[in-house]
Amino acid sequence: MHIGRSLEETETVIRRFTVAGIGVLVLIWGALLYALLVTWKKNSQLIRGAYFDSETGLPNGKALREDLEELDREGTRSGFLYRIHSDSVKSIGMLYGEEPATLALVEMVRRVSMSISRSAGVYRLSSGTLAVLDPLHSGTETARETADKLLESFREPVQLGERSQHIRIRMGIAGFGPDRSGPLETLRDSAISLGHQEQGEPREYAIFDGAMEAALKRQEDLELELREILEDPDSTGLFLCYQPRLDLNTGRISGMEALARMHSPRLGNISPDEFIPVAENRQLIVPLGERVLEMACRFCRQIRQAGYPELYVAVNVSGIELMGDGFVDGVLEKISSCDLPPACLELEITESVLISGYDMVNEKLARLRQEGIRIALDDFGTGYSSLHRLGELSVDVLKLDRTFAGRIGIRPEGDIAGDVISMAHKTGLRVVAEGVETPEQEDYFRRHRCDILQGYLFSRPLPEQEALEFLVSHEKNRK
Repeated sequence: MHIGRSLEETETVIRRFTVAGIGVLVLIWGALLYALLVTWKKNSQLIRGAYFDSETGLPNGKALREDLEELDREGTRSGFLYRIHSDSVKSIGMLYGEEPATLALVEMVRRVSMSISRSAGVYRLSSGTLAVLDPLHSGTETARETADKLLESFREPVQLGERSQHIRIRMGIAGFGPDRSGPLETLRDSAISLGHQEQGEPREYAIFDGAMEAALKRQEDLELELREILEDPDSTGLFLCYQPRLDLNTGRISGMEALARMHSPRLGNISPDEFIPVAENRQLIVPLGERVLEMACRFCRQIRQAGYPELYVAVNVSGIELMGDGFVDGVLEKISSCDLPPACLELEITESVLISGYDMVNEKLARLRQEGIRIALDDFGTGYSSLHRLGELSVDVLKLDRTFAGRIGIRPEGDIAGDVISMAHKTGLRVVAEGVETPEQEDYFRRHRCDILQGYLFSRPLPEQEALEFLVSHEKNRK
């Protein structure tokens, strides 16, 4: 009896321990499975965060690089990488807020995705930059067709709530394949060709070629030279030439335009058409403008000391300088430091400056005019301003683009210059005609009562000392 009962109790205990053990094992296995699941999810999130953009769900730059590397290892396929950039998404965010910007981005992704072949993939590289990798379609003509199709998809505006907005894009395109450069070079080449657009390339896309790389190297060299010049206050690498202006009412030289020139022992003479865009794109235009203004003020002081107190010097000002917070005070400080009256300075702005920040720009121009500085609207007629708005601008002088002079005697529409002069006079502005090179052009502007002429017919831009000598000689010949 006792033995039977003891066996039963023992079996019960064993069963209880077995059940408990199984329970513990289940708990342990459950914990392990949970830990594995959590680890898998975390790893998946890390992997997704490493290779995918969180905002759009698209593969990111790292994924693109690895896909290019894989194609390079295969060594059998050729295609193109399209780097697509838009400033519009950022602008929309700044103007209207985050939600419209997100809608614009989503629409940008949708339009790109709808415009490419099924073999191509879309990636997001940065806030306003997408990439399309097409490994099956090679040939420059195919690349152009794809680019045209992408551009066409953005011709229609995007509806963002109650407002309609255009998304403007530009593209840099680079080819890849067994007979071309590697993955990193492909990424670099697409960036270079996109940067080619920023340098003023008129087309909306560019396909990489060796000339772009050479141009980039040239820009790097120019930037280095320009930085060295601007960091050395005694450098003569940057200097000014001065082109005289003839007042048709008095026959006297009324002023001179200061034109920046650059010389490098290594690169030789460098055109302003080349070094000024480099300065603008490499954040050097503000110190460059300050140096130019300082030299122009010193020359103006020389003119006054030579006995010509009524002459002025005209200096070109970029939009980047003008939009700076301390621009107006900086100009006034430069004038004061040279002990000059404000009337000896004329600042020239281009029409393009008025496209963005019109009210802010006009307010600054009004303050400069109140201080006695003349303001000229340069290159008028290149497509941004209109005659009916001239009365709203805080300017004193209208400077006709040289194309007006070039049309005289060649094209019937050359007569439009006379209409512009008449309208400018009605709004109280004086008119300068630049690019005057022939007696016929001079006669035309005289007949249409233009105020001031500037061009090679009278004088080329002159170095400082020659400009002073020209001024003295001209005044003597008048007498």
